[in-house]
Amino acid sequence: MRLGRIESPPVVDGPDQVRWAAREMLRRGADQIKVMANGGCVSPTDELKSVQFTVSELRAAVEEATAQGKYVMAHTYTPESMMNCLDAGVRTLEHGNFVSNEVADRMVRNGAFLVPTIATYELLAHDGRSLGYPEYMIVKIEQALKGAYDALSLARQTGVKIGSGSDVLGVHQRKKALELGYKGKVMPSMEVLLATTKTNAEILGAQNELGSVEAGKLADLLLVDGNPLDDLSVLADRASIHMVIQAGTIVADRRSNAGQGGNR
Repeated sequence: MRLGRIESPPVVDGPDQVRWAAREMLRRGADQIKVMANGGCVSPTDELKSVQFTVSELRAAVEEATAQGKYVMAHTYTPESMMNCLDAGVRTLEHGNFVSNEVADRMVRNGAFLVPTIATYELLAHDGRSLGYPEYMIVKIEQALKGAYDALSLARQTGVKIGSGSDVLGVHQRKKALELGYKGKVMPSMEVLLATTKTNAEILGAQNELGSVEAGKLADLLLVDGNPLDDLSVLADRASIHMVIQAGTIVADRRSNAGQGGNR
C-alpha cells in the first residue's frame, strides 16, 4: 500500500491491519488507496503469481476508501488475484498482464477499469541488464511483457473500460509517453487517446473537470506538430510539442516565433 512520498508505507497482514493502514493513508491525505495484490517484477522475494491479499483484507481497504468517497486500485497480474480484487470491490486493476476471459467478463459486469502499463516492461526488458537489474528480475519482467499485449487485446475485445498508465521507473521517467505508442499496437489511435484522457478522468472521478475539450472544463492542452491519430509518436517526441497549456495558462511555448512571455 503506497502513498506518494510517504517515508514508510505500511506492510500489513489481516483485515484489521489493512483497515488501520487504509485509514492512516486517508488521514495523511491520500486521494486513492493502492494495494499490492500480487508479487512484482522488481520485488526481491515474491513471484508474479504470488497472491498477497485475501478478499476480506482487500474488502477492508475498499470499505474505508468508500467511506471517504475514494477508491482502491490494485497492483495485480494473475486471474486469481484479480478475482479477489473484484470480489472485494476494487475499482481499478493496474497492469493486469495475465487477465483471463472470466476476469474480463467480470470487470465489465462490475464496471471496473484496467490500467495497462506496457511501457515499463518494454523499457526494462530492453535496458534492465545494463541498468544492473539481477537476472531473476529480468525473467519476471520478460514474463510480464509477454502477456501484456494479449491482455490488452482481450480486455478491449470484451469491452473492459481501459485507462492508461506507464509505471516507468528511475531513468525512464522522461519516456512515459512511449506508453501511447505501445498501446497503439493493439488499439486504434483514437481509443488510445480516449483511454489517456477521458477514461482516466473517469477513473479519477474528475470527468466534469478533465478528459475532454469542452466549455467549463480545465484547459489542459498540447499543441503538437503532427496528427496523433496518424502517428502517436508525436506525443512522445519533445521536439514535436510546441506548446503546453495548463488550466488555460501557457506554461511552455517552443514555437520559433513565440513572444517573450512563453517558456522555450
